[in-house]
Amino acid sequence: MAGTIFLIAGPSGSGKTTLTQALVRRITGLTKAITVTTRQMRPGEVTGIDYHFVSTEEFREMQQGGELIESDFIYNEYYGVPRAELDLAGDIAIVITVDGALTLRRQRTNAKSIFILPASLESASARVAARRCPNEDFRIARYESEALAARHFDHVILNLDFMQSVHQVETIIFAQRRPCAVSSGRNQVRIAG
Repeated sequence: MAGTIFLIAGPSGSGKTTLTQALVRRITGLTKAITVTTRQMRPGEVTGIDYHFVSTEEFREMQQGGELIESDFIYNEYYGVPRAELDLAGDIAIVITVDGALTLRRQRTNAKSIFILPASLESASARVAARRCPNEDFRIARYESEALAARHFDHVILNLDFMQSVHQVETIIFAQRRPCAVSSGRNQVRIAG
């Protein structure tokens, strides 16, 4: 039975995937859900570890078969969360689109949303450019609208320093595991440079 589902989202180039990988290595009992995408695999990525990389036809079959609890078309590609990934034991971290996070948070009472905000559009753009994404323009064009969505999330992390950001999200996860120690309401976490 799943514990808390941590929905980790932010604009492309915010560092959310790298941050989630670090959290999973550091926190016992935290598992990364493997989501599905139609985007091309980047160098160093492995299907079944980073994502389940599928064709558009396979993705649509998964949608029609009810295999995805949430799906989104963004950056000119499809992304989705398989239902089976939410059946994992313990706490689950999902790197997810901004809209996907807001949808799942409404559906699941055990979900907490964490928005990773890059230091600036320029820093996010540089990360996206370094990946040599074929859909780089789509990703950069959505930055502003995605950044504005931060106000709808339970927690916001300004990713100025990677290890400070990891520690801030760790604090959120550990506090969630001890709910009596946490005040209710929305928490804004700002990290000084």
